[in-house]
Amino acid sequence: MRHDITTLDLIAYCYGELSYMDKMAIEHALQNNEALRKEYEQLVLAQNTLDELELMPNQNTINAILNYSSQSSELTAG
Repeated sequence: MRHDITTLDLIAYCYGELSYMDKMAIEHALQNNEALRKEYEQLVLAQNTLDELELMPNQNTINAILNYSSQSSELTAG
């Protein structure tokens, strides 16, 4: 990794999407840069929070899908 480590680099590191050399460069930087380590810790916290979310569409969206499905089945049956 020949450039300054960015937030996007840290995100890729969190998700295991880096080459071995880039991973080693980030790990070295995390050991030696307090600000970078804190940013990484915040990203890990955000990642864990996102993994725990249960996403649910609102009722209007569900109703619109059901209405569309009902209308579509009436058109194909007729």
